[in-house]
Amino acid sequence: MPSPSSFWKSFGPGLLWAGAAIGVSHLVQSTRAGAVAGFGLAGTILLALILKYPFFEFGPRYAAATGRSLVEGYRNIGRWALWLFFGLTIISSVIVWAAIVMFTAFLLAYTFGVDWPLPLSGALVLAICIAMLIAGRFRLLDKVIKLVLVALGVSTLIAALVALPRADFATVALVPQLSDAIPFAFLLALAGWMPSAIDISVWNSLWTLAKDREEGNTRPSKLPCSISTSATTARRSWRLRFCCSARRSCMARGNSSVCQGPNSAFSSSSCTRPP
Repeated sequence: MPSPSSFWKSFGPGLLWAGAAIGVSHLVQSTRAGAVAGFGLAGTILLALILKYPFFEFGPRYAAATGRSLVEGYRNIGRWALWLFFGLTIISSVIVWAAIVMFTAFLLAYTFGVDWPLPLSGALVLAICIAMLIAGRFRLLDKVIKLVLVALGVSTLIAALVALPRADFATVALVPQLSDAIPFAFLLALAGWMPSAIDISVWNSLWTLAKDREEGNTRPSKLPCSISTSATTARRSWRLRFCCSARRSCMARGNSSVCQGPNSAFSSSSCTRPP
């Protein structure tokens, strides 16, 4: 049975994903939705979570199976895909970072009663985050995010218990009712950023690899297909099923020479047991 310390260390990329998803969508848009519609937009949020889940899950699964990030996957598709992702990231990051940093600075100033100019507070918040990443990189980020999420989880449960007696469950609806208080643009923003944008899956794949490097684990660049049963762990067993399923799918399309050739990623010579 794993010790509590090893169990705690097993968390990492998922918690980073959860921490990165918490932002304006949760602290502003969801609270506004509850204030104006009660539980009337619960169906919209649920649908957004269901539709986005496969995209969120693909990032860490791809990293676990291939040992590569989604950025490298885009590069394998072609330079156009990589440059397209780069352009979208630059455009969105400028807007998103500015909104999140300024909002965080406002919350900190309001909480501690500091009357500093908002740009100055935002610059201080951003400088602290950059210094933390430079000094401790992923290891420090991993530790800090665990403490932050524990605090947020406890405070959220307390707030929910306090507000529960006043909740009006009669407003629960799966189909939203648009009105002047709930315009369509707000509905799109709520669904688009709940719980986060889809591109967070890319960062999750990078965090998965960073967690492995921190723990000294290595992932094969080619999928393993000849793993001895006695040494198969749960993760390697998943890779084995993934690889062999992909090979069967490849052969079903009539490309047996490609799937089983000496240079194939599924051949016995290249699908070897990972270190």
